[in-house]
Amino acid sequence: VAMHATSSTWQNADETGPVAQALADDFVVPSAPVVASLLELGKQVVMYNGVRDGSVCNHIGNLRALLALKWSGAEAFAVADNQPWPSKDHVMGHIRGAKNLRYATVLRVGHL
Repeated sequence: VAMHATSSTWQNADETGPVAQALADDFVVPSAPVVASLLELGKQVVMYNGVRDGSVCNHIGNLRALLALKWSGAEAFAVADNQPWPSKDHVMGHIRGAKNLRYATVLRVGHL
């Protein structure tokens, strides 16, 4: 049992259980237009995922969602290279970016 969660039993599953039920109203609200608006306003946006995340919100799906965003830096982001992070000598993940959008993947970890 998780700390302070005495009335529910932990379930390791996406989109089921008490947490998913509590978030159901937000589940179908698309966030892509909000992210695109923030980018157009010049706000710095950083997204990240663990590459061993086997859930529905994994790093491949998140990258595809970012590539589908409609914003002024979309073309530059689409052709941006993945760079070793934090350095070529000590790779813990990869990062790509254009303008004010950065997307990082973290190696050897799952759901963040």
